[in-house]
Amino acid sequence: MKAGGVRRSGRLSGLLALCIGAWGISLHAQPGLRMEARLAYAEPTGAGHRPPRLELKAGSRLWLEGTSTLHPYSADATRLLLEGTVEPAESPLGWRIVSLRVVVPVQGLKSSIEALNRNMYRDLKADQHPEIVFTLRDYAPAGPAPSGGGYWVKARGRLMVAGVERDIELEALLRISGEQIQIQGAKELFMTHFGITPRRFLGVMRVDDKITVRYDLTLLVRTDRGSP
Repeated sequence: MKAGGVRRSGRLSGLLALCIGAWGISLHAQPGLRMEARLAYAEPTGAGHRPPRLELKAGSRLWLEGTSTLHPYSADATRLLLEGTVEPAESPLGWRIVSLRVVVPVQGLKSSIEALNRNMYRDLKADQHPEIVFTLRDYAPAGPAPSGGGYWVKARGRLMVAGVERDIELEALLRISGEQIQIQGAKELFMTHFGITPRRFLGVMRVDDKITVRYDLTLLVRTDRGSP
């Protein structure tokens, strides 16, 4: 087969994969989200105090959604890393966040179609920039939720995608119940703002520039007190 034929075959395979996704056929199972959290006190504390440990409750999700002229698509994060510092505070938890860095490995993003995964990793420049990173700058309460309890929180920070950094603002619904923290929210982003050109296939399929990142996370707080 000539080189041109190989290129056309590859494009047709990609288009076929997208069509399969439109028909709702799952080509492989998607694993759940796993999290590693590393928290430390920003300042030395009294003996016997350890920083809180965070665990992720089963069923938590972090995912992105997009659309194309053929069908919508989505990809779930399967790995998440939280790194930060905390300090004692008068709050339901007894502490507050001082600094926080949230890391999502690019190749930990999984859709149900391998061809879409390969294109996603290529577009996000996973080889050169293997992580998506959000660095918190500050946050503040933004009023009570209208129903269901909890309150809104606005957070500002720096988001790095495909090696390009931008300032963003997030709004999330925060609910604290005992030793559980539930965080829910969504943020619209544009690929072109991070130097990513939305894909086109054979003139009949076009990926929309806008994507939506959604998160529904429940964190279990483990606080150890006693001898280190």
